[in-house]
This record gives sequence, structure tokens and C-alpha cells, in this order.
Amino acid sequence: MNIAITDTRKARVAYDDLREWIVEADKLGELVRAEPYVDVKDVPGPTGQSQLWVRLKPAAAKRARSR
Repeated sequence: MNIAITDTRKARVAYDDLREWIVEADKLGELVRAEPYVDVKDVPGPTGQSQLWVRLKPAAAKRARSR
């Protein structure tokens, strides 16, 4: 990653777009991928109408980050 300071003193990162930055962050292990936190089920009810069941997933154990 190259950072250049311009005359206006704003840092500019040398990536063409966000996808490129995401790939580099993933390589460095800095990208956290979120898991879905709800289970959604469409269950047919006794009257023939559908019921939507939403259940929170148990919290996953946090992984310690190693540097």
C-alpha cells in the first residue's frame, strides 16, 4: 500500500477501487466476514396459511486475533 501526501495534505491510498482494498485487507487478515444472525423459516400452518418463524442464532464465540 502506497500513501502519498498531496499539497492539500490529504492522504491518498494507491488502490483503484474498493474491491482491490478488500482483497488486500483479506490477505492481511484484517477483514471480518459477518455470519447471518437470524434463522428464518417459512412453515405451513394448520389453516394452510404460511407462518414466518424468525429465531436468533446463538452468539458465536469470539476468536482472538493474533498478530
